[in-house]
Amino acid sequence: MKARNTILLLLIAAGCYFFLRYYESGQPTTDEAEEQSTHVIKFDRSNVDGINITNNDTKIELRRVNGEWQMDAPVKDKADDTAVEQLLNSLDDLRKETSIKPETGKDDVRDLGLVKPNVTLQLLGKDAPAEILFGKDTAIEGKEYIRLGNSQEVIVVSNALRGQVTKSADDYRDHQLADIAATQVNQVNIKTAAGEIELEKKQDHWQINRPIKARGDDSKIGDLISQTLTTKVDSFVAPNQAAAANAALTDAQGTVTFAVEGGDKPVSLQLSKPLETQKEYGRLSTRDAILVLPRGVDGFLSTTPNDVRDHHLIRLNLDTVDRIHIAPAGAPEVLLARKGEEWTIKSLGDRPANGGDVQRMASALQDQTVTFVSDVATDLAKYGLDKPRLEVTFASYASDNTAETKAGEQPLESILFGNTDGTDVYAKLDDEPFIVSVPKSILDGIYTDPLKWQELAIFKLNAADISTLAVTKDDQATISLVKDKGGWKPAKGDISLNTTNIESMANTLSTLRAVEWAGATLPVHGLDKPSVIISFATADKASYTVKVGAPAGEYWYASGTGFDGTFLISKPDHDALTAEVLPVLTPGASPTPPAVPLPGVSPSASEALPTPPGPVQVATSPVEAK
Repeated sequence: MKARNTILLLLIAAGCYFFLRYYESGQPTTDEAEEQSTHVIKFDRSNVDGINITNNDTKIELRRVNGEWQMDAPVKDKADDTAVEQLLNSLDDLRKETSIKPETGKDDVRDLGLVKPNVTLQLLGKDAPAEILFGKDTAIEGKEYIRLGNSQEVIVVSNALRGQVTKSADDYRDHQLADIAATQVNQVNIKTAAGEIELEKKQDHWQINRPIKARGDDSKIGDLISQTLTTKVDSFVAPNQAAAANAALTDAQGTVTFAVEGGDKPVSLQLSKPLETQKEYGRLSTRDAILVLPRGVDGFLSTTPNDVRDHHLIRLNLDTVDRIHIAPAGAPEVLLARKGEEWTIKSLGDRPANGGDVQRMASALQDQTVTFVSDVATDLAKYGLDKPRLEVTFASYASDNTAETKAGEQPLESILFGNTDGTDVYAKLDDEPFIVSVPKSILDGIYTDPLKWQELAIFKLNAADISTLAVTKDDQATISLVKDKGGWKPAKGDISLNTTNIESMANTLSTLRAVEWAGATLPVHGLDKPSVIISFATADKASYTVKVGAPAGEYWYASGTGFDGTFLISKPDHDALTAEVLPVLTPGASPTPPAVPLPGVSPSASEALPTPPGPVQVATSPVEAK
């Protein structure tokens, strides 16, 4: 054979091989083909736009409109999407067990109940499969006969699909009361024999517009909307019972109307008075049906304005606040201002403020619930609110004009506090007519002394930078210390020191922090005769002084350089600052004759420092030193 012919044959063979390989790659495998062959029908559910079901005398017509299923017969109503999907899933899962092809014609089909069947299922839409006719059950439990359209082939299948097809029409109706989300609702109107309540949502908060204008309780109103709209319908009133249901709705308990943001029409729910069965009839404006609803869906209709009004003293977002005015009667105003992320005391020259206390005050005012005293502020003097004892104003501040705001300060909320009554104090928001009472303890966190707003960090230093210490205790002479590379030593002379206590003192001073501020210094604070005065300096020549005064319960009064007023320090800090810097004799040690005065230490101090014959026992902790 010539080489040319051989090459030609090889090319033809290769072409056939690749053609067959490509063709077979698009064909199902043996297992796949066998699986597909058992499917009774094939359909693309995305093309299904209608379903007709005949169940004895009931005809159910379902249509897909704009992606949602609607029922056209036997009534017009919203269909249950889940129920329809379950039906399509059962249809998709329908498998052929075996098949019969009668040889004697229609008689065999008639005997199987398939000539004029009572139950049929038909899909509508592009490439819709043939109608399914349901016949009798087979002798084998759980199986039945069906056929497709006019086909004479009888197929044996599981009767699971019949269970879906023979559901009642009500089973295919949507049992969700309404298909609007609670978060979309921005208006609610409640009408009962007792009157009308109008609620409106503005800027994410609810307010009452009628019968009074007041802040609404966001949580309670949101819960009532959600509970109402997510109610499940128990059942649907049959046509032969509609007259009685309509009569009950004529003498209705009331109506709740929901308006949806961006919606065309409000959705109204009319409710009858409760029935003896602990149910009630309802009619929704968007559904052509009378519904039987569970008792409790009428939560809105039994609501009073007081039930849904906000019982908190103030509604405030501190993130929008840049200024806080605290104006006590007969005293200078305290002005707190936000500077970046930090708060300052503007009335003290922008001295740093304790942001934690600002946050605590705002949170306490926001969280405080009230007792309503009067809805009409006609007699402010009676409650001391014509000339309030204290006014707190929260404001925003803009340094420049913008499209939304003008430059300058814009008040957000003002709270007036008046007379006290036992443990309570009367209060009122400046822009609301209501008079309320709150526990007067709320005033404890609203400091009218600007000094009490100072930050708690007294010093923010590095202990290693402290280079000198001068400690004066009671009426004793001052002990001066310096630090070099070898550590702490007397400024003059050579005496033993309790270096542990000195290091503890330096560490405490470098990060000294107040427990809280007592305010302006008073004689009771004991700072005119402090128990200890510590003066110290850092390597950069900056100098500081701390005085420790009288005890105050579990704390001690103290003052520090750079701060006005008195603050409180904790016991650990007090013990570290008052610890002995000179060694303390151990019990039983023998005293020695008075020592010669040392340079840098006054005679009275050196006379008080006996030198033991053996090694000095140095205290190991501030507590032992004391």
